[in-house]
Amino acid sequence: MTAVQGQYYDGASSRRIEASLALADHRLVLKAGDDILSIVRADEVEISPRLGDTVRRIEFASGAAFETADNDGIDRLLAVLAPSPLAGLLHRLESSYPNILLSLLLVVAFVWWFAAYALPWSAERIAYRLPREVMGQINRQSLSLMEGDWLKPSRLPDERQKELLQGFEALITASGLERPRILFRDSEILGANAFALPPDTLVFTDALVKLAQRDEELSGILLHEMGHLEARHGIRQAIQNSALTLASLLVFGDISSIADVGIGLPLVLTKLGYSRGFEREADSFALAHLHRHKIPARHFADILLRLEQQSLCEQGKKDAGKACDKPAATPALFHYLSTHPDTRERVAAFQQ
Repeated sequence: MTAVQGQYYDGASSRRIEASLALADHRLVLKAGDDILSIVRADEVEISPRLGDTVRRIEFASGAAFETADNDGIDRLLAVLAPSPLAGLLHRLESSYPNILLSLLLVVAFVWWFAAYALPWSAERIAYRLPREVMGQINRQSLSLMEGDWLKPSRLPDERQKELLQGFEALITASGLERPRILFRDSEILGANAFALPPDTLVFTDALVKLAQRDEELSGILLHEMGHLEARHGIRQAIQNSALTLASLLVFGDISSIADVGIGLPLVLTKLGYSRGFEREADSFALAHLHRHKIPARHFADILLRLEQQSLCEQGKKDAGKACDKPAATPALFHYLSTHPDTRERVAAFQQ
């Protein structure tokens, strides 16, 4: 069998010596010219797997190494030393375009399955087992990020706040739900908005309260947000987003940023957006409780249409209609309907 030509490094210096590697009595014989440098068994060295046309490296126990670009030659040596049907499998796979295409399709299918099914399933179970103290800490960090910049003290009269709180608490008690902490805040950035922060906080902006023409409209919003709290949508979405971020870091590098994933959980929550599936679940929750308490569901539909009208006005769209006589001076950065399913579809469900 023809010897494999390459370079020898003694492991003690950077000096490179032209050398050859051959077989003799099922042993690897490393020579430099006529001088024998080493004779070893195959199990006494580490031979790197074949990967494309990259240089193969054989490492010796002494720290010395032999490198060669003759991949075929190394494969022939291995075929004699340790014959195996799996030998060279990686090289054969990466050298075949059909195999490459199949591998790509399998990877895409796995990623889709993981993101669409495995991750949501896991996130739901983790969310329901997460200690309340942990969720409370995330809640405090989220509010801390928002207070001062996004959220200002409410300008609603104390009497109005008290009136709404009494109505909300009566509805929550009658529904048999766990009583949340309800906050009113003023915010130019968020505009007319409401959101839930797990495990027990609901925030209503002044602009949303002023937009409502009846308290029943706000009751619908309240029950929708309670649906998010009850199903732990916020923490589930935070877990899913953080897991995807972590997976990206592991695949593409920058491992030092992994520690930032936990710190970023509050940031995920403050994006104020859920998946459309979560929004439909919260709508169903609100609709069931509105029917239970004989509150006309059309009131929730009314405020949804008004919110959509306001959004169109802020975006300056032509189909905004006649309600844009006084468009907002500063369009809201986050709109309540920005991540929700189609408003007409939702309204139809609440107008039936």
